[in-house]
Formats: sequence, structure tokens, C-alpha cells
Amino acid sequence: MKGNTLRRGFKAWADDKAIEYRKKLNLYYYDPLPAKKLATLFDVLLITPDKLLHDNPKYLSILSQNGSSEWSAITVRNQENKYVVVHNQKHSKSRQESNIMHELAHIICNHEPEEFEARENFPFQFLRNYNTNQEEEAKWLGACLQLPRKALEWSFKQGMNETDIVDFYNASSSMVKFRINTTGIKYQFSRYKNKLKKLS
Repeated sequence: MKGNTLRRGFKAWADDKAIEYRKKLNLYYYDPLPAKKLATLFDVLLITPDKLLHDNPKYLSILSQNGSSEWSAITVRNQENKYVVVHNQKHSKSRQESNIMHELAHIICNHEPEEFEARENFPFQFLRNYNTNQEEEAKWLGACLQLPRKALEWSFKQGMNETDIVDFYNASSSMVKFRINTTGIKYQFSRYKNKLKKLS
């Protein structure tokens, strides 16, 4: 992810929000934040295609079988004007977490799509397209929500390796690597350990 498209101060704001929402949900800063739990904070409904299209086998087949590789999640509004995130349950559990966090990030940032892409032979006739900056913000915030910097610091202090962090936070391996690399946390702790060795 290129960070130079993010507006100034956005990265710090995103990490602060990740901690703020944990507090509101009575979680510690280092606790895993399940996407389903965060969705409740914003009154967002989460649903999978089998629940939404159980009476329409044609569209259900498109979303859950033949076309399942073409989409991750989509946000729509229901008749009560509430946000509903329809997510692909065919993806791995960790991927589903990322998918939902990404959609929640768009909602939290109050992003409005720039255009609607018409899709033929697809249950959703139109897909929302965000501009590049909005997508970058959603990617960054979604990742922070799942794994804020302070949680990474705590993980390293506990002696966790990448596999431990993947398991504890139900995050994909690529997500954990991304957060470790972009926060510089590994380098920071390497220097910290070297200082301790010199003092001992």
C-alpha cells in the first residue's frame, strides 16, 4: 500500500480510533477486535449471501459458487436506511475479518462513492466505486482496526512471533506482515533488545 496518498495525520488518527473503539466495547487496547463486534457499535448489519438470497438460487449460486472469487464484500442500505455489509463467506475467516473491516472503515470515514459500476448477471446491479484516496484510507484504517500499533507493541513485548499474532488476532499472515513492516515495530524492538544487551 502506498502511504503517500493518505492525508496528513490520517495514520495517527486511524490508530487512535482503533483504541477508542476498543474502549467503547470494554476491550483492552491489545485485545482482538472482532469485526462483528465493531459492526454493532455502528449499528451495521452483517449478512452472508445464503441469508440474503435463500429464495433466489440463481443469484445465490453466482455469489457463493461461480462468482465467489469476483467479490469480497459490499455495503448497501436496507429499507430502514441502515448500512448492511454483505460479505463473502467463502473466503477464509481471517480474510472475512479484513473484508468487513474494510467496509466498516468506509462507513466510519463517511466515504461517498464517486460512481456506480453497472454489473450484468450479478445480484447487485450496481457496485460502488470509491476514489483512490478513499480506498487507501479504508485499507489503512481497516488494518489499524484489526491490528493497531499499540497492540503490535504489546504482542512483541509478550514474545509473540508472527504466527502467534496471526492466530491471536485472527488476521491473515499478509496483514500481520503489512502492519509490522509499515509500523517499523520490528526494527524498534530490535534496537530495544540491543540496548538491553549492552546494559546487561
